[in-house]
Amino acid sequence: MNPAHELSAPARQYANMRLPDVVREVMKRHGQTVQGVSDAQVFTRAGSMVTGDLAGILGDSAGRSLRTAYDAAPSGLRPAARQTQYPNFKVQTKYMLGDAPALRRVLEGGEYPMGSVAESANTNTLQTFGSMIPYTRQMWINDDLNALADFSRRMGIAAREFENSQLVTALTSNPIMGDGLAVFVAGHGNLDAASAPSVTSLNAGRVRMRKQTSANGMPINAAPRYLIVPPEYETIGEQLLTTLNATAVNDVNPFAKLSLLVEPRLTNATQWYLAADPANIDGLEYAYLEGAPGPQVETTVAFEVDAMMIKVRLDFGAAWIDHRGWYRNG
Repeated sequence: MNPAHELSAPARQYANMRLPDVVREVMKRHGQTVQGVSDAQVFTRAGSMVTGDLAGILGDSAGRSLRTAYDAAPSGLRPAARQTQYPNFKVQTKYMLGDAPALRRVLEGGEYPMGSVAESANTNTLQTFGSMIPYTRQMWINDDLNALADFSRRMGIAAREFENSQLVTALTSNPIMGDGLAVFVAGHGNLDAASAPSVTSLNAGRVRMRKQTSANGMPINAAPRYLIVPPEYETIGEQLLTTLNATAVNDVNPFAKLSLLVEPRLTNATQWYLAADPANIDGLEYAYLEGAPGPQVETTVAFEVDAMMIKVRLDFGAAWIDHRGWYRNG
């Protein structure tokens, strides 16, 4: 399935075996007679004798191909979101605690004043998504591993595209948060009227982010790390963020440290975003089931049809945790 793969020494003896011959080898290890057994009979016997081994062989191969394609599929928005994992499918409530109460002077012999900590909460939930494809008896007898590799590649790309679309939907739908306000709204101080990216508009967005405060009103270090634009603003974004060899103070590029993320799934050509580093400030989050990051592959031989069924399952959720590390123009 992958001619570029470098075989280990123990694997070389199996390198040129056809798939039915691989299963014959497995059957022999199970004490089964393989002399005079045709490829078609091998397929039938494989389902009743060595389902576990056969499913493991093909499932591992499909899973490796899927993971390669999954990792290769492009994503513009993903770096600006934080990845995490949840232990179950229950609603996960993320509490955002405010700062410790401000210190106040205590008079000699006086009582210490009582303080309070503000908090807000937002939620995220995992859901299960999946699909199933058949590796048919005809493909088996034809030893058509290219079909299996192609299936895996396409499903890997589809899985990553699904995740990317979920992230973009969470971004553009501007959902209501735990405080009763939308993510991007005047009340959150992270929204301006539409204007093309420029030094002036980027500065306005950075100022708004710098003025963000915690739940208790304390200033926080919300600095932009990413400029996220639709394809219509890609060239402008590249020009704005290009480092210049300045010969005068006025020529210095104040935004050279920003990273440009171009997200082709953004359909509004006049909206762009600034985002803080997700490692420093919570914002948009995507999550997997604990121990199962990304799509998981399972295989089984189906009795009712002449096929091996390859199932891809993805436990995934995307939601907003906090608004303070993001800004929208438009």
